[in-house]
Amino acid sequence: MQNLVNPPLCKCGCGKEVTWRSAYKRWNIYIFGHHKRKIDFHEKISASKGIAPLCACGCGGEVLWGKQNRCWNKFILYHSSKVYGKIIAEKMGKANRGKKFTKEHRKKLSDAHKGVPLSKEHIKNSAKAHRGLKRSEESKRKTSETLKGHAPFFVKGIKAGDFDPEYCDIWKDQSYKEECRKSYCEICGITNRLSLHVCGTRLHLHHKDFNKKNCYPSNLGTVCASCHTKEHYLEVKGR
Repeated sequence: MQNLVNPPLCKCGCGKEVTWRSAYKRWNIYIFGHHKRKIDFHEKISASKGIAPLCACGCGGEVLWGKQNRCWNKFILYHSSKVYGKIIAEKMGKANRGKKFTKEHRKKLSDAHKGVPLSKEHIKNSAKAHRGLKRSEESKRKTSETLKGHAPFFVKGIKAGDFDPEYCDIWKDQSYKEECRKSYCEICGITNRLSLHVCGTRLHLHHKDFNKKNCYPSNLGTVCASCHTKEHYLEVKGR
């Protein structure tokens, strides 16, 4: 007859005594319901194998012990994409650098990215990369042909080709305005190409003193549609 005086303790670590199982004639391993408790496997492995190394992505978190490979994992779950994603992007960038795509391939890329929202980080990096770059004459000509016949969205009641009498006479000269216009927004840094993609319009020329008759180059700033609207809103609000 089994001695029932000194029962063993529950394996979950709670410190309580288990009961006798008469059907199998042995002591239970766990108290009822305690087998579902989570055992801190990571702490046990850390005690036996030493201190866990840090994640290779640079986040500063400790990795877990791999049961299958019997070694420490290199990354925390899903953190490998942070490293390998950058490596793949750099390799693709180097492979495609200087490569000329056909018109059909460019059209497919354009259709694939049409309507896809750009992240703030992507806009910031693109603006930083294009800041200070001078636009070629071909780029200016293509932009001019694309927007030919389209009136600015913020001018209500004025059709394309009409002239606002509030502006000075030199405002009719498109070449003068192109010379004054920079390739990036002076407030947020967005480029002309990104402005066409995000705002649906090219970069604007803004009168810094809000006087449309003052069209000197020093008074003309290059801004995107969003920053242009904010500037005029703040000017009206400050009156």
